[in-house]
Amino acid sequence: METFVLQKMVTELASLCFSRPPTLPPLLLPASSSCGPPAQVATSLLGRCQHHPCIQLTAGMKTKSALKRRCKDCFFVRRRGHLFVFCKTNPRHKQRQG
Repeated sequence: METFVLQKMVTELASLCFSRPPTLPPLLLPASSSCGPPAQVATSLLGRCQHHPCIQLTAGMKTKSALKRRCKDCFFVRRRGHLFVFCKTNPRHKQRQG
């Protein structure tokens, strides 16, 4: 019974990791041809999951109780009852008061 449950979990994990990434409409794809087809799927079940190489992941905001300007271009904004810090030169400086 345990082997059946383990085998079922491995097949579900493999189907999640090795499924095709969501495709983007042609208008959202970059114009350059530097973005080739997705990388080949590893043969190992414990290999990395396949991701679309053209999509750049972005980090969210830091949630802090005391906000500070981290450079001269950081500025404070109050929206929806929260205080935010935004920065045009370095997006890593984004903060939200929580």
